[in-house]
Amino acid sequence: VDALVAADALNVLHVGIGTNDIVPGQEAAFVAALKTYCLARRTAGWNRIVVRAVPPTNDGSFTTAAATANALIQADPSFYTIFYALPTVLQTYSATYYPDGKHWSLAGHQAMHGATAAAINSALVADALPAGGGSGARIFRGF
Repeated sequence: VDALVAADALNVLHVGIGTNDIVPGQEAAFVAALKTYCLARRTAGWNRIVVRAVPPTNDGSFTTAAATANALIQADPSFYTIFYALPTVLQTYSATYYPDGKHWSLAGHQAMHGATAAAINSALVADALPAGGGSGARIFRGF
């Protein structure tokens, strides 16, 4: 992905991971790995990093782990520019949006599209924010 960085440009990286990465009870390790990844991307030239909340699944222990990971991510804005929550319809498990219990359906992707676009657009106009996030990072809740 770093090969896509353009010199003297506003390089926005969207990071939407977690569903296949979090192990319940190891949320802090997941967030540490996410932070390491994002900081390496910043070093490579990504000057706006947008991180999406980890979605729930049909597994209650995973959904609890996702909520814990999201809280840990929000508590440490040093590695992203914007963190954004899921649209309300995706904040709890529903077979309509997560037919296999874990991954989004077409309807889930469509619901996510607006939130993702709004968060990325917010990053594009975040000129007042420090280039790497840091103390100027913010939580985006545009829904």
